[in-house]
Amino acid sequence: MWGVFVWGSRMEGILLVDKPVGPSSFDVVRAVQRLSKQKRIGHAGTLDPLASGLLVICLGRYTKFASFLTNTSKVYESIFTLGKSTTTDDAEGEIIEEKSIGHLSESDINDALMSFKGKIEQAPPQFSAIKINGQRAYKMARDNQEFEITPRSVELFELVLMAINLPQISIGVHCSKGTYIRALARDLGEKLGTGAFASQIRRIKSGNYCIEDALSLNDLDEESIAKTLKTGREAVGTLPIVELDEKNTLLAKHGKQLEINASFSDCFVGFFQSEPIAILKNENSAIKIVRGI
Repeated sequence: MWGVFVWGSRMEGILLVDKPVGPSSFDVVRAVQRLSKQKRIGHAGTLDPLASGLLVICLGRYTKFASFLTNTSKVYESIFTLGKSTTTDDAEGEIIEEKSIGHLSESDINDALMSFKGKIEQAPPQFSAIKINGQRAYKMARDNQEFEITPRSVELFELVLMAINLPQISIGVHCSKGTYIRALARDLGEKLGTGAFASQIRRIKSGNYCIEDALSLNDLDEESIAKTLKTGREAVGTLPIVELDEKNTLLAKHGKQLEINASFSDCFVGFFQSEPIAILKNENSAIKIVRGI
């Protein structure tokens, strides 16, 4: 169902916002916090200021879902510019190298792109929020400090070469949590031997949340937030749901082991009627509470 939980004067639920290019993700979160009068607020994955698209914002007790919603896969539509490399791997940085792209064919580009499909080791951009010895990488990069970022395992489930209009190409990416689209542009440029940077990044899906259901930043106000908040079953993303009876609901609320059977290996949500009660997990054939809602 669509609706809104109001505790006192504060709204609770999951809000989808279409972030434009320019403001940071935290700028949007602060705007939602001010309009909703909700102190407890979080998000399920940031976007760079130069990226646009879907932000999943959690309000009130639904902030307890944030870490689980962050773990879901993402879908992006992006434009890469070939033949140039930048310090930030996007259009914000300084151009550090230029190379010819006149020799590239569609098959060259497609073959190189498809070589990244599947599980890969990806090094995040130097200008990123990754912490190195307690410092943000982008701050160290701005101070011209030398450092290395350890590559991380990510998975690219689907890559689609949507259009070619050299020096730009349009691609679609379905990827796991933690994937940097800027890094994919950089690595594709290295693979082609031409250099590349991400000139446009737009997130259109996060888990089962879609950009079509998101509010634009200009449409944000107290009324629109209240009308479009997702609550109840619509708010738990891709997490499986198990129905609880009154007895198990009471056990969950008191932090005790539940007397139910569930075959899920990962976390799932226990519901009593329309209310989420707890995030649960099957451990050694016993249902344990991961987090109360």
